[in-house]
Amino acid sequence: MEQRKCLCGCGETVLGDRKFKHNHWSKTEEGKRLFGRRNFKNARTDHGDGYKTMNVPGFGHVLEHRVVLGIHGTKLISHHLDGNRSNNDPSNLIIMPDTASHRLEHQRARALAACGYADWRKCARALAL
Repeated sequence: MEQRKCLCGCGETVLGDRKFKHNHWSKTEEGKRLFGRRNFKNARTDHGDGYKTMNVPGFGHVLEHRVVLGIHGTKLISHHLDGNRSNNDPSNLIIMPDTASHRLEHQRARALAACGYADWRKCARALAL
């Protein structure tokens, strides 16, 4: 997996196609401008890592997909079925009971994309060679 430096200037590494560590986009000048109270009030805003954020009275700034599912203010986990973080259509979102099941869902999706079988795993012996 490709590693590169976070574009906010912190020097930390990010994985995959991401440009920023979580929440580091708000450290940039554009992020500071968009996250200002006056500009953000009651608006949908790009969170910087693909997610959309909105202001919810009583909760403050909340990720939009959590509002769509009605799980803001809880510890439940949501999952985007198509992997597109900005697609917050209710038919694209599911609620996961815990982080382990969410991690398993991603692992099965990677296996399905790699070989066509969601239950297959890479051989540990082949990885050691």
